[in-house]
Amino acid sequence: MVDSSKNSNSNNANDENVDKSGESEGAIYDESFQPPFLPVLILAFPIMPLFWRYHVTITKTNLSFGYSTALTKKEMDRSDIESVEVVDSINGLTGWGGWGIRKNFSWETGYIAKNGPGIKVICKSGDDGKSQTYVFSTDNPKQVHDILSQDN
Repeated sequence: MVDSSKNSNSNNANDENVDKSGESEGAIYDESFQPPFLPVLILAFPIMPLFWRYHVTITKTNLSFGYSTALTKKEMDRSDIESVEVVDSINGLTGWGGWGIRKNFSWETGYIAKNGPGIKVICKSGDDGKSQTYVFSTDNPKQVHDILSQDN
């Protein structure tokens, strides 16, 4: 479920479908919801606050996705993004071994809030010469892809 506080207003006529939200100042896209697996975390109450809300936020310069705290979210400069692609279907259980923050057999890092569509982002190589791949859930993968592809 996408945050209902968004509207479709934009300062740029080419960005008709870009969401703006009062929650994240300067955001050109903002999506936030409680993950469906949250009730299961009641059994592990001490970690529940770490996964309270899931978000995807894009500003002119940054991309942020993940959960409630600095420990459970990823933030990156949009200039570090090498490529972006839509993932039609993410299955947390069969593809990632569960929901939350995961690694798959390809050593991609997943921020999997629920089954469904998502985005795969490959970041430029770091000091070690290896690029890093992130996969994250989103309700609007085409819109997120289009926004992030504007710089690439």
